[in-house]
Amino acid sequence: MLKRVTLNLLRTAIFKTKCYNLKLFYFSIYCLLLVGCGKKIEQPTTEEVRRPRLESSIVILKAKLFKTGNAVDEEYTFDDDAEVRIPEEIEVTQGNAGNQLAKIYFNVNPDGSYGFHCEYFGGASSQTPQSPEDITEGHSYQFDTCYKEVNGNFEVINYYPGYESIQYENKSVVLSIVGADPRFDTQASAEFEIINH
Repeated sequence: MLKRVTLNLLRTAIFKTKCYNLKLFYFSIYCLLLVGCGKKIEQPTTEEVRRPRLESSIVILKAKLFKTGNAVDEEYTFDDDAEVRIPEEIEVTQGNAGNQLAKIYFNVNPDGSYGFHCEYFGGASSQTPQSPEDITEGHSYQFDTCYKEVNGNFEVINYYPGYESIQYENKSVVLSIVGADPRFDTQASAEFEIINH
């Protein structure tokens, strides 16, 4: 009611006032009261978007390389699509890595083909470390580089430890020891964090 009376008074003032500036002032107040005063502006309601909960688990793979040269790889096959963090190192639990090579293959198909692999090298200065410090350095394979095969050539890809690689359903991650100190049977394990959506 008060608003309606005020609007009527302003309308009358606009028509009766001779001063242009005062007319403009009254008109501005009239428009403000007519359009915006006291009206509640309703915000559009938005639905909250929720991401599916992330669940992570740890999988440990163990591989072995015998001094005879025979190797036993271990693999983990995914039931659903998931993400896997690339490990920083592969721990030697028996024997010694020396300065030799271990590999982790990702998205391995049943026929043995794979998406990419990462290479890890033993931390010792030689294949058969002698000093206590060098032997200790050979107790792990450290991350070096990841590669993808393109037209028969291996190209470096910029993956790094902690990178979350997508692993697809019914494909595997495989741990393989390629080389180690030949004086011992060598066993190593890699810990993978798997993130399921």
